[in-house]
Amino acid sequence: MTNKRKYQKGFTLIELLVVIAIIAILIALLLPAVQSAREAARRSTCKNNLKQIGLALHNYHETHGAFPPGSIVTLTNGGSGNTVRWRDWMEAGSMSPVSYHGTSWMLQILPFVDQANVYNQWNFNTNVMGNRAVAETDIPIFYCPTRRSKVRKVDQKLQLDETPGSTTITNPFQKGGNDYGGCKGAGNGFGDGFNGTGHESLGVGASSEWMGTFSGGHLGIFYPNSDTQIRDVKDGTTNTLMTGEMQRLRGNDASLSLDGWAAGGVANIFDTDTAGSSSENGSGNNQGINGGQYEAPGSDHEGGAHFGMADGSVRFISENIDNTTFNRIGTADGDKVAGEF
Repeated sequence: MTNKRKYQKGFTLIELLVVIAIIAILIALLLPAVQSAREAARRSTCKNNLKQIGLALHNYHETHGAFPPGSIVTLTNGGSGNTVRWRDWMEAGSMSPVSYHGTSWMLQILPFVDQANVYNQWNFNTNVMGNRAVAETDIPIFYCPTRRSKVRKVDQKLQLDETPGSTTITNPFQKGGNDYGGCKGAGNGFGDGFNGTGHESLGVGASSEWMGTFSGGHLGIFYPNSDTQIRDVKDGTTNTLMTGEMQRLRGNDASLSLDGWAAGGVANIFDTDTAGSSSENGSGNNQGINGGQYEAPGSDHEGGAHFGMADGSVRFISENIDNTTFNRIGTADGDKVAGEF
């Protein structure tokens, strides 16, 4: 009896290539859906961060009778008449910090975002530079997950160092960044300046002056040494921006984006001034959502950014919002109807 070997037919090379091609097509079809789902989750987390920050601000208001000041600052750079040029960023980084502060509103709300341990380490008898070890603490709720993780990478250096405003950054902060800011309204300049009847700033390390002619009605909720109360938001809490995402630049322009939750001013305050809002006394220093640099609102989300309203709600606002409307919703008492947005 002759035994015959039986051979089982296997895949041919062509069949194998067909299977691989089908798998590749399926991956190509599913990957965008997976990425979209991940971004949706990140956007949801970002929105929740702003909700928690808004709740913290209202709890602070309940405790202290007003929202925290945009920055606590004593250092000025001269002035004339009623003009007082506050220099919060310079004060934060001064190496002679006697009685200096330069701190931000974000420091003030730490106890209300489960960061009392960080807040309790802060020495309020000195400035941000004098509290550098604490200021370089990463606060997860201050980071948007679409832009970066909850822990700041050491190669993403902050601009604040011993010579704030200098083009030569010698010893920059390594951690303690932020992706959110408070709204100062239809302001002007780079956020270091404010007086009772208008905004005025010299910018960070700038030699020229950026002048504004804004009445108190054009101010937002946050500005240097502010003490805004709910009753001051006369445009309506549902129509007034309180917080929002901050624009961060990359590449050759990265040095223009100041970063950090501890130092008051340009790093965590944005304005709603736009180049196209001249009829609303716009200065043009900002370019709306996702278009500016210093004090600019924006995000890494496609098409716009999240903003916290004064009533505690959070809205995603398109980067194509009408300039005048965006200008108006930034003010707390502008006496002008913003319209739909």
